[in-house]
Amino acid sequence: MSNEQSNDMEVKEAKSGAQSSRFDRRRFLRTSAAATPVLMTLKSPTAWATQSGACSLTVVMSGNSSNPNNCTSACPFSPGYWHKVLEDTNNGQGGASKQEVRSVIMAYKNPFRSNFNDVFLANIGFPQYDGDWKCTLSEDSDNPTFDAVLPSNGKSRYSLKVKFENINESSSCYKDEHIVDLTNSKNNVQKFLVAAVFNSLFSPTYINYRYQEPDEVIAQFTSATNSIIDDIFTKLSTHCNDTSTSVSVSSSRGRLSGKDNNNHGHDNDGGCDNSDGLISGHPYLNLLTLVNEWDTCTP
Repeated sequence: MSNEQSNDMEVKEAKSGAQSSRFDRRRFLRTSAAATPVLMTLKSPTAWATQSGACSLTVVMSGNSSNPNNCTSACPFSPGYWHKVLEDTNNGQGGASKQEVRSVIMAYKNPFRSNFNDVFLANIGFPQYDGDWKCTLSEDSDNPTFDAVLPSNGKSRYSLKVKFENINESSSCYKDEHIVDLTNSKNNVQKFLVAAVFNSLFSPTYINYRYQEPDEVIAQFTSATNSIIDDIFTKLSTHCNDTSTSVSVSSSRGRLSGKDNNNHGHDNDGGCDNSDGLISGHPYLNLLTLVNEWDTCTP
Protein backbone atom coordinates (compact mmCIF):
# COMPACT_ATOMS: atom_id res chain seq x y z
CA MET A 1 0.00 0.00 0.00
CA SER A 2 1.46 3.41 -0.92
CA ASN A 3 2.04 6.16 1.65
CA GLU A 4 -0.55 8.28 -0.14
CA GLN A 5 -3.18 5.56 0.20
CA SER A 6 -2.26 5.04 3.86
CA ASN A 7 -2.68 8.76 4.54
CA ASP A 8 -6.03 8.79 2.76
CA MET A 9 -7.25 5.93 4.91
CA GLU A 10 -6.11 7.68 8.10
CA VAL A 11 -7.91 10.87 7.13
CA LYS A 12 -11.05 8.90 6.32
CA GLU A 13 -11.01 7.11 9.67
CA ALA A 14 -10.40 10.34 11.57
CA LYS A 15 -13.35 11.96 9.83
CA SER A 16 -15.60 9.01 10.53
CA GLY A 17 -14.61 8.85 14.18
CA ALA A 18 -15.17 12.57 14.69
CA GLN A 19 -18.64 12.73 13.26
CA SER A 20 -21.69 11.95 15.37
CA SER A 21 -23.41 9.87 12.76
CA ARG A 22 -26.32 7.52 12.79
CA PHE A 23 -24.32 5.41 10.38
CA ASP A 24 -20.93 4.30 11.76
CA ARG A 25 -19.06 3.32 8.61
CA ARG A 26 -16.31 1.34 10.27
CA ARG A 27 -18.70 -0.64 12.45
CA PHE A 28 -20.83 -1.24 9.38
CA LEU A 29 -17.89 -2.56 7.36
CA ARG A 30 -16.86 -4.92 10.15
CA THR A 31 -20.43 -6.25 10.39
CA SER A 32 -20.70 -6.65 6.63
CA ALA A 33 -17.34 -8.34 6.36
CA ALA A 34 -18.43 -11.18 8.61
CA ALA A 35 -21.28 -12.06 6.27
CA THR A 36 -19.85 -10.89 2.95
CA PRO A 37 -16.08 -11.46 2.60
CA VAL A 38 -16.18 -10.75 -1.14
CA LEU A 39 -17.46 -7.26 -0.42
CA MET A 40 -14.43 -6.49 1.73
CA THR A 41 -12.26 -7.46 -1.21
CA LEU A 42 -14.18 -5.02 -3.40
CA LYS A 43 -13.93 -2.20 -0.87
CA SER A 44 -10.31 -2.84 0.08
CA PRO A 45 -7.95 -0.20 -1.40
CA THR A 46 -5.33 -2.91 -1.99
CA ALA A 47 -7.67 -4.60 -4.43
CA TRP A 48 -8.00 -1.44 -6.50
CA ALA A 49 -4.32 -0.47 -6.74
CA THR A 50 -3.43 2.93 -8.16
CA GLN A 51 -3.70 2.51 -11.92
CA SER A 52 -5.96 4.81 -13.88
CA GLY A 53 -9.11 3.71 -15.61
CA ALA A 54 -12.47 2.41 -14.43
CA CYS A 55 -13.66 -1.04 -13.52
CA SER A 56 -16.19 -2.93 -15.53
CA LEU A 57 -18.94 -3.16 -12.97
CA THR A 58 -20.30 -6.42 -14.42
CA VAL A 59 -16.89 -8.07 -14.23
CA VAL A 60 -16.18 -6.89 -10.69
CA MET A 61 -19.59 -7.88 -9.37
CA SER A 62 -19.38 -11.33 -10.92
CA GLY A 63 -15.97 -11.94 -9.34
CA ASN A 64 -14.42 -12.82 -12.71
CA SER A 65 -11.99 -9.94 -13.02
CA SER A 66 -8.85 -11.27 -14.69
CA ASN A 67 -6.74 -8.34 -13.57
CA PRO A 68 -8.37 -6.51 -10.67
CA ASN A 69 -5.28 -4.38 -10.04
CA ASN A 70 -6.15 -2.38 -13.14
CA CYS A 71 -9.32 -1.19 -11.42
CA THR A 72 -9.66 2.04 -9.51
CA SER A 73 -13.33 2.99 -9.26
CA ALA A 74 -16.66 2.95 -11.02
CA CYS A 75 -19.08 5.71 -11.92
CA PRO A 76 -22.17 6.26 -9.75
CA PHE A 77 -25.17 4.15 -10.67
CA SER A 78 -28.66 5.26 -11.65
CA PRO A 79 -31.89 4.53 -9.75
CA GLY A 80 -32.69 1.86 -12.35
CA TYR A 81 -29.51 -0.02 -11.54
CA TRP A 82 -30.22 -0.02 -7.81
CA HIS A 83 -33.73 -1.27 -8.51
CA LYS A 84 -32.23 -4.23 -10.40
CA VAL A 85 -29.90 -4.96 -7.49
CA LEU A 86 -32.83 -5.10 -5.07
CA GLU A 87 -34.93 -7.24 -7.40
CA ASP A 88 -32.20 -9.71 -8.45
CA THR A 89 -32.06 -12.07 -5.47
CA ASN A 90 -30.34 -15.10 -7.01
CA ASN A 91 -31.01 -15.37 -10.72
CA GLY A 92 -29.35 -13.87 -13.74
CA GLN A 93 -25.73 -13.46 -14.79
CA GLY A 94 -23.73 -12.03 -11.94
CA GLY A 95 -26.58 -12.65 -9.52
CA ALA A 96 -24.28 -13.81 -6.74
CA SER A 97 -22.21 -10.61 -6.85
CA LYS A 98 -25.36 -8.51 -6.84
CA GLN A 99 -26.25 -10.29 -3.64
CA GLU A 100 -23.06 -8.93 -2.10
CA VAL A 101 -24.04 -5.40 -3.08
CA ARG A 102 -27.60 -5.99 -1.93
CA SER A 103 -26.38 -7.15 1.47
CA VAL A 104 -24.59 -3.84 2.01
CA ILE A 105 -27.81 -1.94 1.40
CA MET A 106 -29.74 -4.29 3.68
CA ALA A 107 -27.13 -3.83 6.42
CA TYR A 108 -27.66 -0.05 6.24
CA LYS A 109 -31.46 -0.03 6.10
CA ASN A 110 -34.00 -2.49 4.78
CA PRO A 111 -35.13 -0.74 1.57
CA PHE A 112 -38.40 -2.65 1.57
CA ARG A 113 -39.35 -1.34 5.01
CA SER A 114 -37.56 2.02 5.23
CA ASN A 115 -39.80 4.95 4.32
CA PHE A 116 -38.43 8.08 2.71
CA ASN A 117 -39.87 10.59 5.19
CA ASP A 118 -38.81 8.57 8.22
CA VAL A 119 -35.17 8.67 7.07
CA PHE A 120 -34.82 11.96 5.20
CA LEU A 121 -36.99 14.13 7.45
CA ALA A 122 -35.56 12.83 10.72
CA ASN A 123 -33.40 15.94 11.20
CA ILE A 124 -35.86 18.54 9.92
CA GLY A 125 -37.33 19.14 13.36
CA PHE A 126 -41.08 19.35 12.91
CA PRO A 127 -42.94 21.29 14.10
CA GLN A 128 -41.12 24.48 13.10
CA TYR A 129 -42.15 27.97 14.18
CA ASP A 130 -41.53 31.41 12.74
CA GLY A 131 -43.40 34.38 14.15
CA ASP A 132 -47.13 33.73 13.83
CA TRP A 133 -46.68 30.59 11.77
CA LYS A 134 -46.27 26.90 12.55
CA CYS A 135 -45.10 24.28 10.03
CA THR A 136 -45.76 20.56 10.36
CA LEU A 137 -45.56 17.54 8.08
CA SER A 138 -48.97 17.03 6.48
CA GLU A 139 -50.77 13.76 7.01
CA ASP A 140 -51.54 13.83 3.27
CA SER A 141 -47.86 13.62 2.33
CA ASP A 142 -46.67 10.53 0.47
CA ASN A 143 -44.16 8.38 2.33
CA PRO A 144 -42.92 5.67 -0.06
CA THR A 145 -40.43 2.95 0.81
CA PHE A 146 -36.95 3.15 -0.69
CA ASP A 147 -37.55 0.29 -3.11
CA ALA A 148 -40.86 1.78 -4.33
CA VAL A 149 -39.30 4.96 -5.71
CA LEU A 150 -36.58 3.32 -7.82
CA PRO A 151 -38.28 1.54 -10.78
CA SER A 152 -38.06 3.47 -14.05
CA ASN A 153 -41.53 2.25 -15.02
CA GLY A 154 -43.04 2.95 -11.61
CA LYS A 155 -44.61 6.02 -10.08
CA SER A 156 -42.32 9.00 -10.67
CA ARG A 157 -44.00 11.66 -8.56
CA TYR A 158 -44.46 11.55 -4.81
CA SER A 159 -45.63 14.51 -2.79
CA LEU A 160 -43.83 15.96 0.19
CA LYS A 161 -46.52 18.05 1.82
CA VAL A 162 -46.21 20.33 4.82
CA LYS A 163 -48.86 22.43 6.52
CA PHE A 164 -48.41 26.07 7.50
CA GLU A 165 -50.85 27.35 10.11
CA ASN A 166 -51.18 30.82 11.63
CA ILE A 167 -51.39 30.40 15.41
CA ASN A 168 -51.52 34.04 16.53
CA GLU A 169 -55.01 34.89 17.77
CA SER A 170 -54.31 38.59 17.29
CA SER A 171 -53.34 38.18 13.65
CA SER A 172 -55.70 38.93 10.78
CA CYS A 173 -54.49 35.63 9.33
CA TYR A 174 -55.30 33.61 12.46
CA LYS A 175 -56.12 29.98 11.62
CA ASP A 176 -55.10 30.37 7.99
CA GLU A 177 -53.76 27.04 6.74
CA HIS A 178 -51.68 26.36 3.65
CA ILE A 179 -50.78 22.85 2.51
CA VAL A 180 -47.65 23.02 0.38
CA ASP A 181 -46.01 20.27 -1.65
CA LEU A 182 -42.31 21.08 -1.28
CA THR A 183 -41.50 19.19 -4.49
CA ASN A 184 -43.85 21.50 -6.41
CA SER A 185 -45.21 18.38 -8.15
CA LYS A 186 -41.88 17.60 -9.82
CA ASN A 187 -40.74 14.10 -10.73
CA ASN A 188 -37.94 11.94 -9.34
CA VAL A 189 -37.14 13.86 -6.14
CA GLN A 190 -37.27 10.85 -3.82
CA LYS A 191 -35.89 8.52 -6.52
CA PHE A 192 -32.69 10.51 -7.06
CA LEU A 193 -32.06 10.97 -3.35
CA VAL A 194 -32.44 7.28 -2.53
CA ALA A 195 -30.03 6.44 -5.38
CA ALA A 196 -27.61 8.99 -3.96
CA VAL A 197 -27.72 7.27 -0.56
CA PHE A 198 -27.01 3.88 -2.13
CA ASN A 199 -24.09 5.28 -4.16
CA SER A 200 -22.61 6.84 -1.02
CA LEU A 201 -22.53 3.44 0.70
CA PHE A 202 -19.81 2.30 -1.73
CA SER A 203 -17.86 5.54 -1.98
CA PRO A 204 -14.97 6.22 -2.32
CA THR A 205 -13.16 2.90 -2.78
CA TYR A 206 -15.73 1.30 -5.05
CA ILE A 207 -17.76 4.15 -6.55
CA ASN A 208 -16.30 7.51 -7.45
CA TYR A 209 -18.96 9.69 -5.85
CA ARG A 210 -18.92 13.08 -4.11
CA TYR A 211 -20.76 11.78 -1.02
CA GLN A 212 -19.10 9.13 1.14
CA GLU A 213 -21.77 8.60 3.77
CA PRO A 214 -25.59 8.43 3.61
CA ASP A 215 -25.71 11.13 6.28
CA GLU A 216 -23.94 13.52 3.90
CA VAL A 217 -26.73 13.09 1.35
CA ILE A 218 -29.41 13.47 4.01
CA ALA A 219 -27.71 16.60 5.37
CA GLN A 220 -27.85 18.22 1.92
CA PHE A 221 -31.55 17.40 1.67
CA THR A 222 -32.18 18.74 5.18
CA SER A 223 -30.45 22.01 4.33
CA ALA A 224 -32.41 22.42 1.09
CA THR A 225 -35.73 21.61 2.78
CA ASN A 226 -35.17 24.03 5.64
CA SER A 227 -34.27 26.73 3.13
CA ILE A 228 -37.55 26.17 1.26
CA ILE A 229 -39.55 26.26 4.51
CA ASP A 230 -37.80 29.45 5.63
CA ASP A 231 -38.63 31.11 2.32
CA ILE A 232 -42.31 30.18 2.67
CA PHE A 233 -42.36 31.50 6.25
CA THR A 234 -41.05 34.82 4.92
CA LYS A 235 -43.62 35.01 2.15
CA LEU A 236 -46.50 34.22 4.51
CA SER A 237 -45.39 36.80 7.07
CA THR A 238 -44.90 39.47 4.42
CA HIS A 239 -48.33 39.00 2.88
CA CYS A 240 -50.10 38.67 6.20
CA ASN A 241 -48.57 41.91 7.50
CA ASP A 242 -49.79 43.83 4.43
CA THR A 243 -52.69 45.95 5.71
CA SER A 244 -54.39 46.19 2.32
CA THR A 245 -54.36 42.55 1.31
CA SER A 246 -53.17 39.34 2.83
CA VAL A 247 -52.30 36.01 1.37
CA SER A 248 -54.95 33.65 0.09
CA VAL A 249 -54.37 30.31 -1.53
CA SER A 250 -57.14 28.82 -3.60
CA SER A 251 -57.25 25.03 -3.42
CA SER A 252 -58.70 24.96 -6.92
CA ARG A 253 -56.17 27.33 -8.50
CA GLY A 254 -53.22 26.99 -6.12
CA ARG A 255 -52.18 30.66 -6.41
CA LEU A 256 -51.58 33.64 -4.21
CA SER A 257 -54.20 36.33 -4.63
CA GLY A 258 -55.72 39.33 -2.92
CA LYS A 259 -58.68 38.73 -0.65
CA ASP A 260 -61.16 40.44 1.57
CA ASN A 261 -59.50 40.77 5.00
CA ASN A 262 -62.68 39.56 6.68
CA ASN A 263 -62.39 36.23 4.91
CA HIS A 264 -59.01 35.36 6.49
CA GLY A 265 -57.96 33.47 3.40
CA HIS A 266 -60.03 30.35 3.97
CA ASP A 267 -61.71 28.37 1.24
CA ASN A 268 -65.15 26.95 1.86
CA ASP A 269 -63.62 23.83 3.35
CA GLY A 270 -61.65 25.89 5.86
CA GLY A 271 -58.25 25.06 4.41
CA CYS A 272 -55.94 25.77 1.51
CA ASP A 273 -53.96 23.40 -0.66
CA ASN A 274 -51.14 24.98 -2.62
CA SER A 275 -47.73 24.45 -4.12
CA ASP A 276 -47.00 26.92 -6.88
CA GLY A 277 -48.58 29.82 -5.01
CA LEU A 278 -45.76 29.76 -2.46
CA ILE A 279 -43.14 27.87 -4.47
CA SER A 280 -41.96 28.54 -7.99
CA GLY A 281 -39.85 26.41 -10.30
CA HIS A 282 -38.20 23.25 -9.05
CA PRO A 283 -37.10 23.90 -5.44
CA TYR A 284 -34.91 20.79 -5.28
CA LEU A 285 -33.40 21.18 -8.76
CA ASN A 286 -29.95 22.29 -7.61
CA LEU A 287 -29.74 19.44 -5.12
CA LEU A 288 -30.86 16.80 -7.60
CA THR A 289 -28.44 18.10 -10.21
CA LEU A 290 -25.68 17.80 -7.64
CA VAL A 291 -26.44 14.20 -6.66
CA ASN A 292 -27.11 13.01 -10.22
CA GLU A 293 -23.58 12.18 -11.31
CA TRP A 294 -24.58 8.94 -12.99
CA ASP A 295 -25.54 10.90 -16.14
CA THR A 296 -22.29 12.88 -16.34
CA CYS A 297 -19.58 10.62 -14.91
CA THR A 298 -16.76 9.77 -17.32
CA PRO A 299 -14.73 6.65 -16.45
